[in-house]
Amino acid sequence: MSSNRSATAGWQVTGRTVLIGILAFFGVVIAVNAALIYLAVSSHTGVVTGSSYRAGNGWQAEIEAAQAQLARNWRVEAVIDRTGDEASVEVNVRDRNGAPVTGLAVATLLRSPIREANDIEITLTETETGRYLGKVAAIAPGNWTLLIDAAEAGVRVFHSESRLFVR
Repeated sequence: MSSNRSATAGWQVTGRTVLIGILAFFGVVIAVNAALIYLAVSSHTGVVTGSSYRAGNGWQAEIEAAQAQLARNWRVEAVIDRTGDEASVEVNVRDRNGAPVTGLAVATLLRSPIREANDIEITLTETETGRYLGKVAAIAPGNWTLLIDAAEAGVRVFHSESRLFVR
């Protein structure tokens, strides 16, 4: 009979204990959901273009520009160099014969996959024939998308989009 007393003398599950357990469980679930919703809404919006209808209307022109770019057969190389608190972006443009291409207006955009606010626009200037250079404040290490646009007489003649990892 003494064994009966020892079983009931320990910790017991009461209605209050069950209520606290259920409230704690759902409190944690709600807190985690709220944190994930905040992170999802405050990061990348997912919007690539403001108006898909307008972008669709210009699609044929994009195809023609890509075909003209392919016919030019240019070799374009980009190098990102991080030193201390600065970073430089160098773009070298060569034609199909390996001769430097000069007189271009070259602009780059380092697009962050996480937040649009982290995007970095860099305008490059021609420092040597066919060599374009731009400097910016330090670029954070991580994944980036590098967009290169080159224009000649106000008309875009080259466009490239490459994913890269900055160390």
